[in-house]
Amino acid sequence: MKTLLFLMLMALAGPLYAVGDLGVGFMIGQPVGVTAKQYVNSSQAIDAGAGWSIGRNPHFMLHSDYLWHKEGALYFQDNTPLDLYFGAGARLSFDDEIELGARVPVGLALFFNERGAEAFFEMAPIMNLVPDTALELNALLGLRIYF
Repeated sequence: MKTLLFLMLMALAGPLYAVGDLGVGFMIGQPVGVTAKQYVNSSQAIDAGAGWSIGRNPHFMLHSDYLWHKEGALYFQDNTPLDLYFGAGARLSFDDEIELGARVPVGLALFFNERGAEAFFEMAPIMNLVPDTALELNALLGLRIYF
């Protein structure tokens, strides 16, 4: 928990006026941890996350996805644009056994401070493939600061 608090403070202490292609921040939900996103062009990005599942059986998880963004796809209260994104990727879960699964994230992103920061909500169905097949669903809220 101290590490998560430290990372949140470091992200928020960064220069909010700086706008770049690399966003770093935190996520809460399933899992709770750190996240990064690198834009490869104006509508595509690669993200990654590392964190702890905090359910009945706590364990460490890693994921990464290739994402496609639709800028201003939806509007909140008619004047706040929200980006819709979706993608495909993979997830590793280090539980009693190492699990490997395919992810299909779908989310909404709210950019502010001239795209210097991003708040996001994401849901990602996961099809575990190794060692057994099973379906899961992860949901995340997060914040990234762009440098």
